[in-house]
Amino acid sequence: MIDIKPEKYEEFKEFMAKKLSRETGRKFLASDIYVSDSEKDLYFDTSKHYKCIFGNINFAKYNKKVLQDIEFIWGDAKFESLKIDDLGELRFISGKAIFNDMQLQPFNKLEYVGDLLLSNVIIKSLGSLKEIKGNLLIKQSLIDNFGMLKKIEKSVFINDNNVIPSLNNIEYIGGDLILCDFITYKGCIIHSIGNLGYVGGRCILNSSQMKVFGDKIKKSESIFKHTFKFKNDPNFQLDNTIDEKQVNELI
Repeated sequence: MIDIKPEKYEEFKEFMAKKLSRETGRKFLASDIYVSDSEKDLYFDTSKHYKCIFGNINFAKYNKKVLQDIEFIWGDAKFESLKIDDLGELRFISGKAIFNDMQLQPFNKLEYVGDLLLSNVIIKSLGSLKEIKGNLLIKQSLIDNFGMLKKIEKSVFINDNNVIPSLNNIEYIGGDLILCDFITYKGCIIHSIGNLGYVGGRCILNSSQMKVFGDKIKKSESIFKHTFKFKNDPNFQLDNTIDEKQVNELI
């Protein structure tokens, strides 16, 4: 929830419209922006055509029209049981992006999210998504490809019996990489670690996953036998996937 007094909303919308117009090179109006002072999720219908939302929003059981204009969401966004093919013009979600019980085409414009949670989702590729500022959680979902995703600031949790052909272009994971259950050690089937070059935390892997990682891991000092450290390249550098300065200004 944004900390602005209701009497300042119109002034804030005018300010943000000018800011977005300047930074994107496209015209934004104050009427394109919605600001919520509610701690509850917003529910939108097809009669609203905002481009920028400040507040948490729940797209539950709607069709594609409700998403056709929205480009930026400063807050959490829940997508549940939606009858849509793609996310339209949506480019940016500052908070949690939660997808539940749906089938999606690859993201075509979404580049940045705070956290990404996929539960009971079928998606061929994460497509245009380049950076996750928080955690990535995949549960009971099918995903063939991580698309353009390179950087995950925090941790990755994939502990179902998913089949992950490859981590593809993911180069950087700032926290833990957990691919199996802590107790049963059942987990996803992974065939390739792709371009992975850095893991800041632990790697929790079962026996078959260990073989895929090969000499890229070493045993950690943890008492848990399936806990490893990734052998990070001391010269590893990750090129900025998106304009960090612009994102920080938007946030």
